[in-house]
Parts: sequence; structure tokens; C-alpha cells
Amino acid sequence: MGERELIESARNRLRKAETLIALAIKDVSGVVKVNSEAGRADLANAAFTAQAKLEIAGGGLKLAHAEGTAILLANWPDWSAEVVTRGPPR
Repeated sequence: MGERELIESARNRLRKAETLIALAIKDVSGVVKVNSEAGRADLANAAFTAQAKLEIAGGGLKLAHAEGTAILLANWPDWSAEVVTRGPPR
């Protein structure tokens, strides 16, 4: 695989990871709700803590994505805009 293909692959994997973390946050939020409604404050709090950690991880991925995009645009202006705007493979 060449440099561009490796960059595209990494970008696509990063986008997939962002999506998976967002889905996990949604699921864990449901666990918080179920336990809150059941009066299990300790479990609701544990799930809330896990949700917060996932949100931090997701934020880190988004930051890495933004920084990576800036590096692409600065160093490979001839083709990086196509990679950045195309989105995940269809």
C-alpha cells in the first residue's frame, strides 16, 4: 500500500471508531437511565462514569481527526481535500 492509501485507510478507521464510540455512549446512557429508574444509584453512577470516560475518549478521537486533517491539508494540498471531503467508503 502506498502513502495515500495508508492515510485513507487510517482516516476511514478513525471515522469508524468515532461512530462506534458514539454508539457505545448512547448504549451506556441507556444503562444509566435503566438503573436510575430502578433506584440503583450505585450502578447508575458507575455507568455514568463509564459514559463520561467514553465521551473523553470520543473527544480525543475527534481532536486527533481534526489535527490529522490539518496535517493532510498542509502537506498534501494536491489530493488531501478529496480524501477529507469524500467521507467513509460506500
